[in-house]
Amino acid sequence: MDDNTAPIIGLEKEVVDPRTDAQPSFHVLAICQIVYPLQSTAATLYSYQSRASKDAGKKHVTLIQVKLPGVPSGAVDQWVYEQVIASASDANILTGATPVREVA
Repeated sequence: MDDNTAPIIGLEKEVVDPRTDAQPSFHVLAICQIVYPLQSTAATLYSYQSRASKDAGKKHVTLIQVKLPGVPSGAVDQWVYEQVIASASDANILTGATPVREVA
């Protein structure tokens, strides 16, 4: 599978949690709420200290909520990840995150 077409399994971007000063760097979609009448989507991503922490079964250290305009087409998780990366909203601290793709 080509790296650019493999499914996204998470996002990498170091952020600072204002409540705890933790600096998680790996974020995974956990909850997605789609509101069709309003054509909007809300996503909750669990944030881990690192990908290695998540892979080791550690709990997430915080969560990030992102509001997205529009509703998913195709695979919901892939649409959400792509929209979070591309979002120009100042409220989205994950804008510009690096996608982490599944390795075949």
